[in-house]
Amino acid sequence: ALLTNIVCMTMQHRGSNEVWNLFLDMQNNVFFGLMVFEALLVFLGWGPTIYFADGGNRFDVFLILLTSVTLVAGDVFRSAAQAARVLRLIRFVRQMQTNNVIKAIFETVSLSIPQVANIMVVLFLGMSIYAVIGVSSFGTTRFGHRLHVTANFQTFPNALLTLWQILFGDDWMTIMDDCLLAEPYCTKRFTDPLTGLKLSYGDCGSVWSPVFFITFKVLCEWTMLNLFIGMIINNFSYCSNRENEGALTGADLDWFCDMWTETFDEFGTSFIHLTKVYEVMVCIGEPLGFHGEERNMGRYLCVREDLRLMIEEEDLAKRRWEEAVDLKKKGIADAAAKELVADEADKHRVGFFVRTFHALRTTQEAMRERAHAEWMEEKRQWAEYQAEVERLKAAEAERIAKKEKKLRRMAGMESEDSD
Repeated sequence: ALLTNIVCMTMQHRGSNEVWNLFLDMQNNVFFGLMVFEALLVFLGWGPTIYFADGGNRFDVFLILLTSVTLVAGDVFRSAAQAARVLRLIRFVRQMQTNNVIKAIFETVSLSIPQVANIMVVLFLGMSIYAVIGVSSFGTTRFGHRLHVTANFQTFPNALLTLWQILFGDDWMTIMDDCLLAEPYCTKRFTDPLTGLKLSYGDCGSVWSPVFFITFKVLCEWTMLNLFIGMIINNFSYCSNRENEGALTGADLDWFCDMWTETFDEFGTSFIHLTKVYEVMVCIGEPLGFHGEERNMGRYLCVREDLRLMIEEEDLAKRRWEEAVDLKKKGIADAAAKELVADEADKHRVGFFVRTFHALRTTQEAMRERAHAEWMEEKRQWAEYQAEVERLKAAEAERIAKKEKKLRRMAGMESEDSD
């Protein structure tokens, strides 16, 4: 339905009759109704919390509201209505990402953007160097067949633009020939009309023109552009082969979460019995569970052993806390037992993961307190610095005032002597 709507959107053209415009408006309203119905079903199926937690669902709600406003307003928001129709293409792109190849292409683009920026910086530096050389060597060269208004080295921006055109396949060989211009077809050194002296420049080219253009093609085009292509191919290979190499993907984690909540932990306790671990690994499959022709029992035994050690650690911590409580009640507790009981009781009653979270939160709070203390110390030092600056300014002003007062007094004494 979404693809059909997009095809109908491309059929709008200038000079269409009223019947065709009515058909386009009707199909647009029908597909908008289908989109609203689909969003409503998903909302009822998942509930408001889970529904609005997904960015795609929030975008659908925004698109529905925008389209509703444009339908109610009519021709008042005609441009907004066109924008709302175009935004439906984003939903089509989202649906296309279910295909692994297309998803790998989008991931390649997002992964390549930072690397492309770095390569662009290096390419710009190289082009800037060649632009400076071009301005100094061919800035006053007489125009020829291709070296003209649209491609020249008279200024730095024009030189960059010319090199950019050459980078993407402009007639660089003709420009190179124009920059080889020599006597008697040009003037090697101009004559100053006022003094009659020979100037240091003329409108001839340079014999180094082939070296300039060929090295630019090799360094900035063949090397840098091929570096672009190689980087993109490498990223695409990584994104397309990542699933085959055993790396975890978002789909693997989603499958694990769905299997955990729907089959083994329906009440959301985040815990299952140890005997269910084997069944979990059978159900989730590769790469987190069992995989291969022969199921890897060693993986199951390792996971089970790790969980057993965690449970033993939990039981040991709980027994120590309970023994410390009994000793305190009997009045025979030592300092270590009293300190253990004085600590938070819930910390020893909960499991391993909750204790780990509690330790992490305590560490983060300590880091925040240390950062706040450092900030307060810097604030105090800045206040002391400001106070010292004000004191020095006041002392300088007082010194200047005393000096002026002394000068005025001396001037008054001189005037009395003259009288």
